[in-house]
Amino acid sequence: MKKNSVQWLFLIGLILMLMYRITARLPFLPEHIYSFHTPKILKILTGLIFIGSAFFLYRKPSKGKSL
Repeated sequence: MKKNSVQWLFLIGLILMLMYRITARLPFLPEHIYSFHTPKILKILTGLIFIGSAFFLYRKPSKGKSL
């Protein structure tokens, strides 16, 4: 079970890294968004999505549920 979660987390991380690289180089994105550099905002959002997906994958099951 844990191996499957690790594989999902690796796949999500790989996809997020590729999407960050592609999105950061789009020519129509503005250079600054609310006085922040766009790549920094994208990097922060990518990190938050990765952390959120890790919490989602490794959450503890509730005590009331049974398999």
